Amino acid sequence: ATTHFLVGVERNVTLVGTSNSVFVAAMGSGDIVNTGHTGQVNFSSPSDIGAGFDQWTWSTFSNGMAFIADQVTFSQGGDQTVKAALASDTNICGITEVFVAGGGNYYFVNQHVGSDTNGGMSKATAWKTIGRAMAGRSPKDVVVVAPGAYSESLTAGASGSVGQWITFLADRDGLFFGKRGPVLVEPGAGDGFDLNSQWHIAVCGFRIYSPPGSGGYGIRGAGNGIRLYDNEIGNKETGIYLDGGSDPVLFRNIVTGCSTNGIWINNTADNMRMTDNTVSECGLGLNVYSAATNIWITDNLFYHCTNGVYLEASVEQFAFNDIRENSGYGLKLKFSMAQVNVRNNIFLKNVGTAILVDNADPACTIV
Repeated sequence: ATTHFLVGVERNVTLVGTSNSVFVAAMGSGDIVNTGHTGQVNFSSPSDIGAGFDQWTWSTFSNGMAFIADQVTFSQGGDQTVKAALASDTNICGITEVFVAGGGNYYFVNQHVGSDTNGGMSKATAWKTIGRAMAGRSPKDVVVVAPGAYSESLTAGASGSVGQWITFLADRDGLFFGKRGPVLVEPGAGDGFDLNSQWHIAVCGFRIYSPPGSGGYGIRGAGNGIRLYDNEIGNKETGIYLDGGSDPVLFRNIVTGCSTNGIWINNTADNMRMTDNTVSECGLGLNVYSAATNIWITDNLFYHCTNGVYLEASVEQFAFNDIRENSGYGLKLKFSMAQVNVRNNIFLKNVGTAILVDNADPACTIV
């Protein structure tokens, strides 16, 4: 029998008014696909009541799975959800989250044919540099960057607002400019994206690389509501550095070859969610030194670093992570007052101690 549904949207980051395909799998006991599933599923978006579905109900499953093209279109930006529930028992359901950008103006950057004297509001009048687009943006605006190599160190000059992000979007799939390819930011010894203390900024899909041994940060920020999706960062001193702010989300980023830290969370970063990131060949894979609460670190991979993960913070869940083949420890816990729940992680072939507990609080749980 079906016990719940696995739901997925085709893109991790999408846009207001753009249709998106949806995948649904009927799951049974033991988290195995119920290949014999029958029964109607109803769709909704609990977070966006204005979202539209091409098929509000669906009952055609093949071996327990369904792929519905152009299924959902969101009406507003922010962290939105798609829910599938069995019509006969709505307690049997599944939900997924997707980041939705847009709702304001679109600006375009194209290194190959743009000019910073243009207006920037169409592909034909694109700017040449990303730096030209960093200041003067408003909440809900999207800056779309064409494939190419941009030798720039960038600093944000404006904030979004709650539910209304300013988004810098790499058009690596050619959805706007019609040409697939990487969007490469080459900051040299400087920072790739310095989000400064600006709030509600999203950086999505960029490759940020410097020559080996370069200093600086790939992405750094100190404001609330930072969203980092699908970026690839290499050869910096620290790949991602968050110093303060609340409600950051780090999803499916790749960080490699950073000399000090792959990802460094410093000071407060309440309600942080860090999921499905990969960190390798760094001095320390993940460094969380924070007075923050309600931190969730799940389903990440840390490998081939000097040390894997250092936690000196209150972590609600450190779960389902894969920590392997690091030359020092896998995970080090050090705190005197914090709470941390460590469960269902994989520790494999770390040269040092797999889990090193230094001055642990009684609230520490390791399963």
